Amino acid sequence: MKTIPHFLLLLGFVCLAGCSKDDPKKEDNSPAKYDKSSLGSYSGVLIGSTGYITIELKPAGASATIVFDDVTYLLTATAPIQPGTKVTGYTLQKDGVKIVMDVNADGSVPQVAVTIPGHEVTAVVFKVTSTNLVEKYTGSFSNTNSGTPQYNNSGTLNFVISGNSVTLLSKCITGDCDDHTVATMTGKIIRNGDAFTINFDNCNNAETICSLPFTKTAAGYRAVVVIAAGVQLAVEVKKVL
Repeated sequence: MKTIPHFLLLLGFVCLAGCSKDDPKKEDNSPAKYDKSSLGSYSGVLIGSTGYITIELKPAGASATIVFDDVTYLLTATAPIQPGTKVTGYTLQKDGVKIVMDVNADGSVPQVAVTIPGHEVTAVVFKVTSTNLVEKYTGSFSNTNSGTPQYNNSGTLNFVISGNSVTLLSKCITGDCDDHTVATMTGKIIRNGDAFTINFDNCNNAETICSLPFTKTAAGYRAVVVIAAGVQLAVEVKKVL
């Protein structure tokens, strides 16, 4: 008669004690864990000068990374966040750099106010989920008119893509700027291999830029739009992590 070795009996006992599939203490670490929660990851872009941001909300607190003018800021907060609740006025700050965040209980409509000393910062973020990744692009634009009146201006242009939705921020910095406020435009993205086109919402007059067709370049992506005779808008962006 064959006998079962003692070490196999011991392994079986250990597994019965600690290998239950229904262990209620086992933490859910699946990618979809926070898909419908205010907790989870948020990602977006900034304009003041230029940069991008990631925020992680967890039950025990939050962390954030801001890259702004090639300087990285790391912020944390230890105030607990109750799962399944709306987040209002949640604050992370360090050395004068501050983030104040609001978001609905299901992770929708995230709003972020960012303070960086010496800058007026505008930010837009989207929720990252297991089925909806967020892409961030930072870059610049130039707008020229070789006709009459001649002008040449340039500035910062950043945008964030969530699914097929796009929010774009731009700010004229140098040249013949009408003003230096931040313009916000929303739209939808259509992809074609490495190329993609942003079709903007509310395009209802001849002076409005209705789309930006981007093609891939060695440095990132480029779009050129002829607005009118002699008037051209050129945009250069790169994708950031």
